[in-house]
Amino acid sequence: MHEQGLARDLVTYAETAAGDTTVRSMRLEIGVLSGVAPDHLRAAIESEARSRWGAVPSLEILVAQDPAARGAGGVLLVGVGV
Repeated sequence: MHEQGLARDLVTYAETAAGDTTVRSMRLEIGVLSGVAPDHLRAAIESEARSRWGAVPSLEILVAQDPAARGAGGVLLVGVGV
């Protein structure tokens, strides 16, 4: 599943950004051209976070509608709350 691989990477990036602190929230932006299903990505991140941290951070997932925007073809981790 494409979203599962993305989830693993995003959780790893959030973990790195947080350092030794608990990740409490993640803010993501999905590009309109990415082909990523927001609900599937949410479920995959929740599963990955639960298996690694034993808890699920608050997730804010925005879908950018501009095909010319930065990251329109991918998924950006735009914020990590600790």
